[in-house]
Amino acid sequence: MASTVRDFESTDRRFAELIEAQRRIQEEVRQLVKAVQALIRQMASHAKDLGDLKTMDLEDLYQREAPALLRPLLRRAVPLSGEEKMRLLEAAEAAGRITEEETDQAAPLDLLVRGIHRREDRPLDLAVEISWLGGTEDVERALERARIFARALEAEVWPVVAAKDLTRPARTMARHLGVWWMQDGRAFAPTKSPKKAPSPSRRGKSQPSVEPSHRGPFGEARRFGSRSRPPASSAKSTQTGPDGPLRLRSQPHNERAARWLPNRGFRP
Repeated sequence: MASTVRDFESTDRRFAELIEAQRRIQEEVRQLVKAVQALIRQMASHAKDLGDLKTMDLEDLYQREAPALLRPLLRRAVPLSGEEKMRLLEAAEAAGRITEEETDQAAPLDLLVRGIHRREDRPLDLAVEISWLGGTEDVERALERARIFARALEAEVWPVVAAKDLTRPARTMARHLGVWWMQDGRAFAPTKSPKKAPSPSRRGKSQPSVEPSHRGPFGEARRFGSRSRPPASSAKSTQTGPDGPLRLRSQPHNERAARWLPNRGFRP
């Protein structure tokens, strides 16, 4: 009988020791989870900081070497400084072509470049958003700011995203909205925006040519160098877009609102 009691007491002690060991393990696991979560947050913060630094370096590169990097689209490319950009926007606002709100929306544009169309020898401006990894927000900003600058300058303006790579949703959006993608001096027209990320080019090496064709956000398309013109539109300014018929109307504050011409970007 005494032996049985001792066995029970020994078993109870072992269970108690196991329970205590399990409690310690659970506490250590909780501490480990917290440490891993903190490490993940720290790595995400570092990744964001690194991405910001890379984007700043890319912006500086395009500011310095715009004529070379944008050569597939422009000749005699001239990047405008922030001061020149604001002077143009404020003059357009004073003239009533854009509103104060639109001036605020367009002012943060990363780069405005003026030049001559590479193939058709006419004035052409580019509204460029620059990011190391371009996302849908970059595509949307480039499109919206190109529209505003088109009215402000009363000129033809193409939306462009300059990035080492675009996310898959951004590439899809660029194709649908008619936004160009520049990658290391290579120009991808909206209709030619690759579904898979192309390998980044190596500077100083010959670059593969990209067929220079373009499609507006309403589905119009024509080869870059062609002199053919689209058929005359009807009196009603209705065109077909990705989501069905679209009607272009003047902005309430400006009867000369910018419109998209086939393969011509935004023009007043």
